[in-house]
Amino acid sequence: NEPENPILLYNLASERYTQGQYAEAQGLLKKALAHAKPRHKGDIIYNLGNTHFRLAEQTGERQYYLEALSNYEDFLKRRPDDADAKHNLAVVKERLKRKAQSSKQNASGNNTHGGQSTRNSPTPVGVQTQYRPPPLQSLPSSAEVDAALTALENDERRRQSEMAPPQPVSQPELPDPRRIIEQALNGLDLEKDW
Repeated sequence: NEPENPILLYNLASERYTQGQYAEAQGLLKKALAHAKPRHKGDIIYNLGNTHFRLAEQTGERQYYLEALSNYEDFLKRRPDDADAKHNLAVVKERLKRKAQSSKQNASGNNTHGGQSTRNSPTPVGVQTQYRPPPLQSLPSSAEVDAALTALENDERRRQSEMAPPQPVSQPELPDPRRIIEQALNGLDLEKDW
């Protein structure tokens, strides 16, 4: 059972991404995107573009470049002034162009470009693949949870020690019923009535 909470999915994807497990990060980000609120989808889409770019670089598959291109274009519709996304989009377009040229050259049997081998052509500056901070509230670490619980317990103990012990509620003292009967009988002359 995988969680459907977009916060957990996003955080798991971030962890997988930093570990270089891009395929897993991709799947988690897609699930997070499906469950995220609209205001958070932009950051998830941006990071999905980064993940697709990394997958393309790792596998050499053109499809991942196309997915990254689509992600960055979608993100720029939401935030048209984002410089990193514009840069990443340009890099992905350049990589697709180079891949297309390389495919044409390999198909024609010519492995040179302008007198140079395509393997030695300069690589454009890479995509800004730094993950954006989580768009959703981050979950506290277990150490933070333990510290918060300890603080709450200490607070409760302090309050308990500051409180005065409860005083018993005093009830008015009721006279003993036998005594009432004896007093009543003493005042009566029972022999006259019989």
